[in-house]
Amino acid sequence: MIMLIVQLAMLVLLSICLGYLLGQITRNLYIAKQLKSHDHEYHKLRDEAGKMQYSLDNCSSHLQIQASNTNDRAEIESEIIGADDLKRIYGIGIKLEHTLNDLGIFRIDQISELTKEKEQWIDSHLRFKGRIERDMWIEQAKIIMAGE
Repeated sequence: MIMLIVQLAMLVLLSICLGYLLGQITRNLYIAKQLKSHDHEYHKLRDEAGKMQYSLDNCSSHLQIQASNTNDRAEIESEIIGADDLKRIYGIGIKLEHTLNDLGIFRIDQISELTKEKEQWIDSHLRFKGRIERDMWIEQAKIIMAGE
């Protein structure tokens, strides 16, 4: 009888060990599968990042070539940030638009939100003083913004 109990205990112990080993093997296979999946995603993302870096480098070199060809920083900045056509405001022509771009003014909403101090600062850089107030740029800009 004791022999039977010992044999039964050994079988239970053997079953536990086999179960543990099978569990570890299954766990390791699952982890390996997950790592392989993540490794594939990693390589895919790394390739996409490389393509994006290549596009960014091309864009950067294109802008540098453009900058060296035009030597006009404001023109390139206006392309990048999506500048408005400031000539829609009466009193602003091509030269004034370039001057405003050089001063960092690219959009009509920037003109509509000018404070007195900013207006005076811009006015000090213009050839004809008082132009902003005389031609009512701020009021025109607000009307244009309301219509958009």
